[in-house]
Amino acid sequence: MDKSWINMPRNTCQYMDGLNKFLDFAFANKSVEGKIICPCPKCNLKKWQTREATHEHLILHPFPKGYTFWLLHGETSFVQNTTETPPVFQSNEHKVSGNDPIRVMVNDAFGNFFYDDNVEDDEDMRPRSSEMMPDEIAEYLKFMHDGQQSLYEGCGKYSKLCQRWVSW
Repeated sequence: MDKSWINMPRNTCQYMDGLNKFLDFAFANKSVEGKIICPCPKCNLKKWQTREATHEHLILHPFPKGYTFWLLHGETSFVQNTTETPPVFQSNEHKVSGNDPIRVMVNDAFGNFFYDDNVEDDEDMRPRSSEMMPDEIAEYLKFMHDGQQSLYEGCGKYSKLCQRWVSW
């Protein structure tokens, strides 16, 4: 999905069209009882609003410029619906396997923002993400990316994140 509309003036057709596509996407993927988490600066990704209220908020207040990975609105992969160049956390080089304790530590530090894909979906285990801001999400994703990258080719025991943590 093209997200260039986010940087457009709010009174342009491109912004309005992009906003409507965002709302369609968000309500199709993450609405609860007809509401989504409103990304406007007023609600700051903390309040649930109806489509009409969210639309009004994003006309009156700018869409957050840094919120291009719509994790809280149903986007499951950074490259799922975008033509943007992904940030450094998208790489398939030398994955670290197993249940990495450093990865668990990062998950704990960010309030178990994501849960393990290998665990059955359970209502009590769902991430509590409404309190996180886009910058924190990007930081979390970078940590998780580093946690899955081996320290060097052929090393399956230690990750780049483990090295960063030990050096700190």
